[in-house]
Amino acid sequence: MYRRLMAWSMVIAGLGALAFLIPLGMNVRQYQHDIAMVRAQQEAREVSAYATFVSDSSRLVSTLRNLDYGSTSPDDIVVWYPDGRAVSATDADASPGAMPLSVSQLLSDGNVTRPTESSLDGGRELLWPAPSKDGQQVVVRVVVPDSALNENVTVKWAWLASVAAAIVLAAGVVAGRFGRHIVPPAARSVETQPVT
Repeated sequence: MYRRLMAWSMVIAGLGALAFLIPLGMNVRQYQHDIAMVRAQQEAREVSAYATFVSDSSRLVSTLRNLDYGSTSPDDIVVWYPDGRAVSATDADASPGAMPLSVSQLLSDGNVTRPTESSLDGGRELLWPAPSKDGQQVVVRVVVPDSALNENVTVKWAWLASVAAAIVLAAGVVAGRFGRHIVPPAARSVETQPVT
């Protein structure tokens, strides 16, 4: 009898754990995505502050090399100018034809002051417009790879699964002990009562 009580307790605890585990697992992925994009926004804001006041490409490259990059590599952050020049921490001048379409559209609009986000193959793209020292608009492009968007998600899922398993096992142990103390006296009281 108490084994049946243990089994039912474990089933009920498992269903309760699943009811919390599924939404928490989905939130873990969204939370990590949000963390990576907030880091990218901080990096873009910092780079745009330098790009606004430093017009010399070589000085901007050395400044970008000294920045602390959190979730992205230095090659994933590029400052684009309207004339097609690109400046990153490793390259002072990219070829003009290499400008991504999303950057050229943002630069051609000219009055966009809000950052935009879009999906890419292998990650997400953040475009951060900023005015430059000479009055032109520059765009800081940050590419956040999928590895940064999904960093440690499987580890966090494993932790959630282990907590759920511990809850189910604890429910089984508690129900087993409870059953060992309750079921025998209840069975004796049923045996001693006269049948009418």
